[in-house]
Amino acid sequence: MAKYVLKTCIVYQRETCELYESEQQWSKAAEMLSGIDLDSGMRVIDDTFILSECIRIVRLYLEDDDAVNAEAFINKASFLISNRQYEMLVLHYKVGYARILDIKRKFLEAALRYYDISQIEKRKIGDE
Repeated sequence: MAKYVLKTCIVYQRETCELYESEQQWSKAAEMLSGIDLDSGMRVIDDTFILSECIRIVRLYLEDDDAVNAEAFINKASFLISNRQYEMLVLHYKVGYARILDIKRKFLEAALRYYDISQIEKRKIGDE
């Protein structure tokens, strides 16, 4: 029963997030998604879903130039990321991290991250 309730809440929060996104209310959309208990002790949610939602939250906060909240979720994503899996998620993670550094005015570090991203070969990124 608890798993069903959790999944229902996730569906509701994701749909509400999409409504906020359609209205370009990025921070509200991110807050709605961040309300999903991704750290739940119940392992109903797999790591790939958690990672993709963290990265989505980062992207939403960055739309409003909110590096502080974005950084909290990029740090959460950093524990789940590995270069062996899901190249598109890794790419979005790297772009989000570079943008956070850019907004925080750490230009040298951001430039290094952007350069690293530019060196990724197109064939490495699949159609996910």
